[in-house]
Amino acid sequence: MKVIFEFYDRFEYVFRIFIPVIAFIIGWTISKLKNYKNNEKIKSVLSLKKNDSLIIMPVWEGTGIIEKTRPARKCLLYEESFILHEIKTTVNDIFKSNFSAKFMGLVDSSTLLEPSNNHFYFGGYGPHANVYRMLKQFCSIVKFSCDEESYEHHKHKDVLYPCKHKADIRQIRVGDSKPFEYDCVKEGYEILIKLTNKILKDDGRGTIHICFGNSATATLASAQCFNRHRVELHSRLKKRKTCYFVIMKCYSNGEIDFTSFVDYTDEVFVNYA
Repeated sequence: MKVIFEFYDRFEYVFRIFIPVIAFIIGWTISKLKNYKNNEKIKSVLSLKKNDSLIIMPVWEGTGIIEKTRPARKCLLYEESFILHEIKTTVNDIFKSNFSAKFMGLVDSSTLLEPSNNHFYFGGYGPHANVYRMLKQFCSIVKFSCDEESYEHHKHKDVLYPCKHKADIRQIRVGDSKPFEYDCVKEGYEILIKLTNKILKDDGRGTIHICFGNSATATLASAQCFNRHRVELHSRLKKRKTCYFVIMKCYSNGEIDFTSFVDYTDEVFVNYA
């Protein structure tokens, strides 16, 4: 024992230097391993191909959506910058390479998009003709409630139904399942949809993600999901390799309520899930 103490006294200055260094290296290694595990988790959830990714989204100006294309302005608005940051961080972490993204602005169903690329659609069936088409083709049992007056004048009646409930309560119906209800005054919803090449029946296609909610805030929260809630998403969607259709509530501050998470994949993609 005396020998050990003498050895420590002789090399005390060495220990004072190297113990913090070793502790730092161990902490850094654990952090890297944790990040690697989380990156692998979101990688399995997104099912992205190693191709460029296109971000197709409405152009927000203030609180409304205006129909003008991305090249019409030379700077990014907050919403665009936020979504680009969240998706760029996520894809970079997955592939460990520079992220190539292209803002497409609003596109209609006649716009030619490179099919081998991954497509991230932010915004719903209103501003996006392609999202409306894909909802009709792959998610035809999903219907969104609206007030009777809006229903009468809406151009997308086939994805809507008039709501006769209390004015502040809205529903999303998925076939015969229990409707997803939310208070449109106090809370909103966000929907995440994944379509891989197996659903699209084309091996050369990239993965399509459709992300939207009942407001710009809800749509921004959907982008945040992929970057900041990787572990939570993986725990709920790790078995959904080919597709998913999920809904959850979110609030005006962008907070996501995972306790309200409902997975309708089996109902929507009955032949694939």
